[in-house]
Formats: sequence, C-alpha cells, structure tokens
Amino acid sequence: MKKFLVFLILCIGFCFVAANAEESKELTRSEFCTRAYSIVKYIGCMGNVEITKTFEDCNDKAVNEMCTMGIVIGREDGNFYPEDKITREEAIAIYGRLCKYNNLPVTLSEFVYADDADISQWAKEDVYIAYHGGLLGDAENVNPSGGINGEEVDEISKRFYTACTGETYPPEDK
Repeated sequence: MKKFLVFLILCIGFCFVAANAEESKELTRSEFCTRAYSIVKYIGCMGNVEITKTFEDCNDKAVNEMCTMGIVIGREDGNFYPEDKITREEAIAIYGRLCKYNNLPVTLSEFVYADDADISQWAKEDVYIAYHGGLLGDAENVNPSGGINGEEVDEISKRFYTACTGETYPPEDK
C-alpha cells in the first residue's frame, strides 16, 4: 500500500510538472490562434464567419476565420506558417486587432515601450492598441521578437475578456 501511495504521488507530481511545462513552452502560430479564437468564441463577440480568405499552408478553422476578419495576417509571402513559433509582437498585434474589431474603447497616451525601436512598423499600432486596451499589464518592454507562452496568452485572454464584457474571468455563471 505504501509503495502504491508513493507511486500515486509521483504520478500526480509528474502530471503537474508536465502540465506546467506545457503552459510555459512557447506557442506556435497555430496554437496561439486556437487559444485566441477560443476566448473570442466564448465571449461571443465574433458571430458566424463565412470563410472567404485562407492560407495555402493552413487549413485550421480558427486561423482562417480570423484571417477572413482581418485579425490574422500572414507573412510577407502570403503564407501563415502554422508550426513556426509566434513572436510576441505577432501575438500582441492580433489582440490589438481584436480590440479594434470589437470597437473596444482605447485611449492612446504618450507611453512608449523601452524597446519601441525593436517593434516592427507593421505591428506597432496594434501593439499599442493592445497596451492601451489594458491587455498587457504594466510591462516596460514588449520583447517583440521573443516567443510567447501559454501562461502569458491566458493572462492576456483574461484581460481581453474583461475588456469586452466588463466581468472578471472566469465568470461564475458560464
């Protein structure tokens, strides 16, 4: 019995460590879009989207719906590259576009990230919209070319939920 309990405790510990390791790993572009799409669908702020625009290298529904809406854009060559790691500026820019799509009130200020010069021109406006929409907390840097992990995306998603609904996530009645 004692060996069984030790074994059980080790298994539970291993599962906990594995789950935490999964959340702390950097996400692919497809994994990120699936998470962002899930919170948007959960909130119900997207409605039904007839897919009219797709990427040749990706047949993921979440990616293609958000592509049709102009939320997800591909790389310069028009492909999506679903298995590439998503950069922080790509992920944050998507949330900035979601803020615009949902007409969230955003008041821009003079705030500038310490690493503003490293943020790509194509992403800069959307990154600052996400910041001023309250999605990024009080970070001083974006680290635009760095990766983003599941824990970070979950925090941004919670803030996005609150910005859209005025409620704290998770809601008690859903």
